[in-house]
Amino acid sequence: MTLLLWPLIKGLAALLVSGAVLALMAPLLPRLLGWWEQREAARLGLEPVAPVLPAREKTAAPEGPLPGPLAPEFPPPLAAATPVAAAEEPLVAAAIALALTLFQEEQQPAPAAAAGPSPWALAGRWLAMERRLNLPKR
Repeated sequence: MTLLLWPLIKGLAALLVSGAVLALMAPLLPRLLGWWEQREAARLGLEPVAPVLPAREKTAAPEGPLPGPLAPEFPPPLAAATPVAAAEEPLVAAAIALALTLFQEEQQPAPAAAAGPSPWALAGRWLAMERRLNLPKR
């Protein structure tokens, strides 16, 4: 038992330590890679590469004066409604009533077809399905 337990504990500890090292190095990796690219470009005599910073490290210079805080735009109160809005209110009420009526009609179950037999029975499909179901099984 101890032969299996000790390597298992050592392997788990190695995984935890390597994961912690990777987690600590993750913020430094973009800078390290940028430094490595510049060093290699200088060694090979290539054009120097501009360092690429992550989005959180990029600083945007303000272009001109910043506007002050914007006041939220609220609709005018109902008492100060214009005459055009008063003329549209019956149309809005009619549209709401129509939508409510259609919604209520959709909620009611569809009436059963009381006119004659099923089209499946008329086409002979029902009998064909029954014959298939009644076939002897192997």
